[in-house]
Amino acid sequence: MNGLPPAVLLGGEAIAVSACRSLAWSGVRVHALGDRHDPVRRSRWCHEFVAVASKEGVIERYLEWLEADGPRGAAILPCDDYGLEMIARNRGLLEGWGYLPVEGNDAVMLAMLDKRRTYELADAAGVATPRSTTAATPDDALASTRLLDYPIGLKPLQSHVFAAHYPHKLMVARDQAELEKIASRAFGPGVPMLMTEIVPGPETASCSYFTYVDDRGEPLFHYTKSKIRQWPKRSGLTCYQVSDRKIDVIDAGVRLVQGIGLRGVAVPEFKLDPRDGNWKLIECNHRFTGSLELTRHCGIDTARIAYDRLAGRPVEAPESYRTGVTQWNPIEDIRALLDYRRDGELTVPRWLVSVARRQHFPMMRLDDPMPTAASLGHKLARALAKLRRGRG
Repeated sequence: MNGLPPAVLLGGEAIAVSACRSLAWSGVRVHALGDRHDPVRRSRWCHEFVAVASKEGVIERYLEWLEADGPRGAAILPCDDYGLEMIARNRGLLEGWGYLPVEGNDAVMLAMLDKRRTYELADAAGVATPRSTTAATPDDALASTRLLDYPIGLKPLQSHVFAAHYPHKLMVARDQAELEKIASRAFGPGVPMLMTEIVPGPETASCSYFTYVDDRGEPLFHYTKSKIRQWPKRSGLTCYQVSDRKIDVIDAGVRLVQGIGLRGVAVPEFKLDPRDGNWKLIECNHRFTGSLELTRHCGIDTARIAYDRLAGRPVEAPESYRTGVTQWNPIEDIRALLDYRRDGELTVPRWLVSVARRQHFPMMRLDDPMPTAASLGHKLARALAKLRRGRG
């Protein structure tokens, strides 16, 4: 279309919906690969959807389709960690087939998929991280408690591999008994764990930095957004967030991406530690995230920037963006309300006041309603199936 290279989006669910719309609005033909339930397949802007399933074995399925049926000359943009890993390990192969894989330093891309390596590189770059150690077995985990204070968080070193077995990205133990209980099941998938201190403070003390680093190592823009709530509380995904501009987070983000030699999309998340006043790195995503739609509403279209860089089109670096813009996941935030209310941190009236404003949503658009409808239908079907299993 219009002589532009097509785009191939890998995984990502709601993230892929936002990227698909941005690229298609620019006249780009979009092919999306994912699970058969992914909402992007229902978008009016998705020209082709290929159901390759997800999780275990999906890297091989991505490669099989790209070799046999993919549109040569296409830009390949990962919307999940499997896609990121596939590109980092097969860049030469993909380029040999005629593709344009997303810009990046492959060694750093793989390091950002490993929590231990992420922290090691951050420490070397002078970026503060929580105290941590690693464990490969339950016995290792219990022996490591002498190095850390409770509460202790357990994170899989490779969260996308762990997610094929359990949905949790963080498990928190508040004492020895709880750690024994968590460790007995956490190591079942065979994925080593990062054991880390939990930086105290509420979710609102978490802030993410967004940028795109060019081939000279220069960030093309600086953007931050903060959490308002997440679900499940303390260990889940953000369900309510707001754009802002926190200079200290920008400084920490720039120090990180330049210190580790990162190229391309960068989304490090930090949390302010009230004990020493430092922003501690929690993780660094090296791909589009669930905030992609929020960032676009603020005036920065990261998907377009990544595509234009690959296509050799001019990229105009954004000089400013809108702050105070929110993105809301209503269903998850209602469930979060129950958690926060149970712990005495939020009341229904205060929750109503917090959401009574103009909102933006990860997928919902009146001119492209089917991704949202499909997602809601799939969630309802899963809930009913779970209810029937419970009754059985």
